[in-house]
Amino acid sequence: MQPLEDEPRMIDGEAMTAQMRKLDAQVVEVLERKPRVVIPEGFAARVASQASTLRMPASMRATRFGVTAVAVCAVLSAAAMLVLAPRTVSHDMFWMALQWMLCGQFCALTAWLALSRHETE
Repeated sequence: MQPLEDEPRMIDGEAMTAQMRKLDAQVVEVLERKPRVVIPEGFAARVASQASTLRMPASMRATRFGVTAVAVCAVLSAAAMLVLAPRTVSHDMFWMALQWMLCGQFCALTAWLALSRHETE
């Protein structure tokens, strides 16, 4: 509830003087006033013409960290299959399962690489 103008208001324990009330009223009036916006003629055309001269062709290529990581993993899984190949001669279940898992991983990675290259073209 706002105090009436006749009631003395207190600021930090001191009564407001007439000069303070006048200043307070001026501040409230200025804060409540809507700003008047004036846009000069041809402003949009000027900005558009300046913007077209500032445009530079985008020659930046997007980084493809995911594709690089998949390619590295595919090479590593192929190398691991070649290194582990002599151990699978004995048909030990662990080494066979590991070899098949690496083979499946290699196939999935190369298929993903092939599909991602196809999508970017």
